[in-house]
Amino acid sequence: MTIALIGSDIPALLPGLLADMFYANKAEGCFRLHEPNPALSELLKKYADAVIEKSGIQGQFTVANTMEAALEGADVVIFSDSLQNASRFQMDLSALGGETREAAGLKNQARLHDGIEGLLFTLRTGAKANLLVNIMQKKCPHAIVLNLSEPLSQITALFQLSGFSCYGFGEAPKIDGLCRLLNKSPSLVSFKSAGLYRFQWLTKLQAGKDLLPEAARLYKKGAMGEEKTLYYSWYDALPIGEGHGESLPENDAFTPDENPELSESIKRRKERLLRMNEVVTHGLHTAHGQLAQLALLQNVSSERPVQFLLKGSDYQGMVLKKNERAFSALPYDALIQAKPADTNFILPQGAIDITAEVAEGHLLSAKAAMGDRESLREYIETAPALSGLDRLYLHSLIEQMILLNGDVLPLYR
Repeated sequence: MTIALIGSDIPALLPGLLADMFYANKAEGCFRLHEPNPALSELLKKYADAVIEKSGIQGQFTVANTMEAALEGADVVIFSDSLQNASRFQMDLSALGGETREAAGLKNQARLHDGIEGLLFTLRTGAKANLLVNIMQKKCPHAIVLNLSEPLSQITALFQLSGFSCYGFGEAPKIDGLCRLLNKSPSLVSFKSAGLYRFQWLTKLQAGKDLLPEAARLYKKGAMGEEKTLYYSWYDALPIGEGHGESLPENDAFTPDENPELSESIKRRKERLLRMNEVVTHGLHTAHGQLAQLALLQNVSSERPVQFLLKGSDYQGMVLKKNERAFSALPYDALIQAKPADTNFILPQGAIDITAEVAEGHLLSAKAAMGDRESLREYIETAPALSGLDRLYLHSLIEQMILLNGDVLPLYR
């Protein structure tokens, strides 16, 4: 099996990818990394070789300076990329602040996964995904795509719409805070949720008995926060995890983060490169090298695409996948976040309706990133995140922001 690694964020994921392949699953395989920087490619190659050699498993790690070479004949493509996200986000945030009274209120639309900035974020990452798709259609037309690029729902949808089987990997909802309020250990509580990425609703909560009624009382009295209480009152379902506010109409309970962490920090990158150098210099047969590797693995993301690739339906994490028939109340093409084996999701009608609207918006945004201006127009007209705003003004504003980002949006020049 040949796995192509594509994107500027791949080096940060590399320790976990190698550990999952050659240690956790002891699987043979070939990784082929696209890295045009000669100095970095040399370090990553030597680091990967040291890890594979210590595992004792048959494996290969090669580096290509072009995407075409990396993708040639690949069975799987892992894509994790970003494009000047921090600087672009701040540029757009400033534009949304505006100088007029009408524009000033739109800072609330500086949302990463939906709304105006979510749309621009999708167009920018989508431009890189489109380039990848064009090459894949020639070099590996039957490859499976495992996507970790944000906005996760929209970019995963872009690959699906381009004809590739694609699964997305992003943060899953957690119940630790709710368990503390219930005086229960999270390890003793089982739960299920239903919905989209960063738009999940709690459907089961048990620890010997059904805890959902008690959880509902906590939501109702505001113990889970004003935002979750508001959405519970709107849709008669318990929002779990983060992100609902980014896809819903502007309200006093939701304030977007104006300084989000969008990629590996410079400090963390320096530390990672230092540890990789220590592994290369000392080797994994020494205590020094092993300690460096342990430090690298402590920062491994909870998203595990290689584990999913090897375990399939037995994978216990959540993935973003095409709904098909798993959630009968949602459209077939909606992208839901669930465990691979989970089916038969049930939600109150209010939660179903809004979840379907948000899912449709994600698909429209993905189509817009593929150059479909009609989908761009429809997203502006129908996305719940833009409800209550002057849609005619939004058309003009978004066109101006597209021009602002035009240097990285070839389909919109």
